[in-house]
Amino acid sequence: MTWVELTVVGFGGGAIGTSIGGPPGLIIYFITTLVSVGILFYNVNELIKQWVAPDGDTT
Repeated sequence: MTWVELTVVGFGGGAIGTSIGGPPGLIIYFITTLVSVGILFYNVNELIKQWVAPDGDTT
């Protein structure tokens, strides 16, 4: 699912940023980058939650 989300956000942000152009387009590119990083962090966090023992047992 991560790659689908990143692809949609990347192409969507790129298309909108290119069609607007100028400084607002650059802001769209920055927002697209932040959303992409957010998607990656969210998915990594979900993977870590699955690896951690649910009862807090560290042995």
